[in-house]
Amino acid sequence: MKKINLLPIMLLFMTACNSDSSSGQETKGTTNNSPGVSKVQKPDSLTQVYNLGKKLYDNTCLQCHQTSEERTVGPGLKGIFERRSVDWVTRWTRNSQKVIASGDPYAVKLFNEYNKTVMQSFNYDNSDMQALLFYIANVNRGNQPYLSLD
Repeated sequence: MKKINLLPIMLLFMTACNSDSSSGQETKGTTNNSPGVSKVQKPDSLTQVYNLGKKLYDNTCLQCHQTSEERTVGPGLKGIFERRSVDWVTRWTRNSQKVIASGDPYAVKLFNEYNKTVMQSFNYDNSDMQALLFYIANVNRGNQPYLSLD
């Protein structure tokens, strides 16, 4: 599984948060290093990234996708990063038709499986894309530490 580099986003939010807080960052949860997966504490800066991702998801993805395994217009997104890389999901989100046209077997299969329904392209900037994917990776985790996709 490829991972998203959240350092630029974290630095941006840490800078913004530090202007309001003299006590530093509050953390929630604990760290736990499992093989192949990075889990990080839940600092307020990552919670802000998560919340931005949720807003983007609610405004642009929710109409066609669930964060569970439930299929609606498109596939459920639970476990997407176990099936596809972060790079693949990014390319697909930005322009699914280009990925299909490249002959990517999974993309072609998905396109055909959903009756050749074309997914709208979303040309998010890198920060927004990272926030969206961070949300999708962590939405079903409850109080567990965040998964880092870097």
